[in-house]
Amino acid sequence: PPAARDAVPPAARDAVPPDELRRLVELRDSSPAVATILARVHYEDLPTIYPPVSQAVFACCSFVTPQCATVFQRLAIMKGCFVLFDLGTLAVVIGLLRLAGRHAGWSLAYGWCPLVVKEIANSGHMDAIAVFLTSAAVLIAASALFRKTSSRTAGAGLLAAAVLGLAVGAKLYPVVLVPLFAATWTGRFGWRQTVAPAVVFAAVVALVLWPMLPEKDTKERESRAALADTSDLPPLPADSSAPDTSPAMDSQDPGRSLRAFLGRWEMNDFLFMLVLENVKPDGNRQPKDPAWFAVVPDAWRTKIVARPAEWFDVEPSAAAFLLTRIVTGSVFLVVVGVLAWHASGSRESVDWLRAGFLTVAWFWLLSPTQNPWYWTWAMPLAVFARGRAWLAVSGLALVYYLRFWLDYHWPDESVPGIGYSGKPAFDYVVTWLEFAPWFALLTFFWAYRHFGRTETWRTQ
Repeated sequence: PPAARDAVPPAARDAVPPDELRRLVELRDSSPAVATILARVHYEDLPTIYPPVSQAVFACCSFVTPQCATVFQRLAIMKGCFVLFDLGTLAVVIGLLRLAGRHAGWSLAYGWCPLVVKEIANSGHMDAIAVFLTSAAVLIAASALFRKTSSRTAGAGLLAAAVLGLAVGAKLYPVVLVPLFAATWTGRFGWRQTVAPAVVFAAVVALVLWPMLPEKDTKERESRAALADTSDLPPLPADSSAPDTSPAMDSQDPGRSLRAFLGRWEMNDFLFMLVLENVKPDGNRQPKDPAWFAVVPDAWRTKIVARPAEWFDVEPSAAAFLLTRIVTGSVFLVVVGVLAWHASGSRESVDWLRAGFLTVAWFWLLSPTQNPWYWTWAMPLAVFARGRAWLAVSGLALVYYLRFWLDYHWPDESVPGIGYSGKPAFDYVVTWLEFAPWFALLTFFWAYRHFGRTETWRTQ
């Protein structure tokens, strides 16, 4: 009915071409299960952030799913697919252990990890796709770098580069391993044998990520949509909270979700939060509750973000987030550089695999979004960590789910004994219980290993 259509802002209605809109509505109405799934999508105003390789896996799952399947059956098929990738990762872990001369029993650290089981088999996170591809690329590269025979080194390098490129096409995080791969390959085989794998990696990444590039013909497409006759389209549901679809925030811009994630998302973080809360002015806090560990005076914080906010033409809170991104990102680049430099001259596969683990681990620890399922990125290589304290992260990360319990019981009022309401209680108090003791333990092990009896603390 016209009334339902008129309730939708014209910019939101015209942002999608009529043919695509008709197809999407037909898809929604194709079965009750699909309608239920679409109704449960979070942040429906944002286009998908998942890269094309993961989208291809989703499409394969959809292809083998009967049209009459229920929501439960569709979820079971999708989760079953992710479990297959997870089992593939377990096989890769066993291969890495054999390559490094470690007992295959260490694979239980991954195969029996409660976090991995919960996040993949139970929650159905698609990270299993990228984790498998990344682990496979690591195994292929390590086999070429550290096996005694090198007759197929060139082919292994090209294959590892291609698989790592596919991993980036499944989820973007594997790109952090590129410096380690490049430095080690160059140090071992020279620049000439590094050029070809680099070209293959770049080509694969360009091929699988080009659909995510922002569209350049936004204005032309909007003009066509505005002139199109939409009178015969199915009615749209009224939504007073429809997103802004101006050219700068086009609802069909594939890069919009990535920009939102990189520029706003913050969850279950610790190191990032410590920096952010000490540069964000009090007037820009949501919620208003001040963090107890924000020791920098508010006047200083206001001055710190004033210039970046002016440079980038953003609000002070966004400038504080961007500034924190720069600080933690710079620290991570130093960490990556040091790890890649040390690993480039390593002759033992264990040292190289440990550098790969530390690269992914510190990427997670310095990120503003430390979802527990993101830690599965590092778990295949966790068995090569020198200190066993790293194995505790997978258990401590499950503390994240207390956030929902606290928010459910104390959404507005203070949690007894804490002084903050649900979400701030988790962000400002529980995360300290999650991370601070572990950081203390990690520091103790590091100090003891370097200044005490080193050999007794090495993981065998």
